[in-house]
Amino acid sequence: MNMIHSIMGMNMSPSTGLIGFCIKRKDYENGIERRVYCSIQPAWAGTAIPDPNLKIWDGPKPITILGSTGSIGTQTLNIVAEFPHRFKVVGLAAGSNVTLLADQVKTFKPQVVALRNESLIDELKEALADSEHQPEIITGEQGVIEVARHPDAATVVTGIVGCAGLKVTPYPYLHDLQHAS
Repeated sequence: MNMIHSIMGMNMSPSTGLIGFCIKRKDYENGIERRVYCSIQPAWAGTAIPDPNLKIWDGPKPITILGSTGSIGTQTLNIVAEFPHRFKVVGLAAGSNVTLLADQVKTFKPQVVALRNESLIDELKEALADSEHQPEIITGEQGVIEVARHPDAATVVTGIVGCAGLKVTPYPYLHDLQHAS
């Protein structure tokens, strides 16, 4: 009874005098159990309290994908294709693989598409000329930032490597902070 009470309720650590929640934890290196005291109650399965500000979607969750023609982007789109009832692509951004980007646009029908290499804009427009879906096409680094900041996107998947990815990654978070104040 005391052990259950110590796991589920408040206790005082005998050694430190701290008040908190006690959890028994096995030290696998030494093979002994020891108690760990936490200042907050652990979230046992099924007992976590959800964030009241968390958005819940009735339909597919809107996402944008930066670096959609790379490895991370194509794997993400494979998951979206497998679970179309859970995700909806609202924006895609790619570097220079126009052929693959055009195929992705035809398949996932995003609202906006960014092509980082501005010199390939005519090639992309030509590849999409026969498509019934015509998204807004923007170019350059600013275009990628616009996709990252898309107002309908709930999640931004960043698959752009190195400094180029870091330049655009913070923008969705800054956008949220600006609207929160």
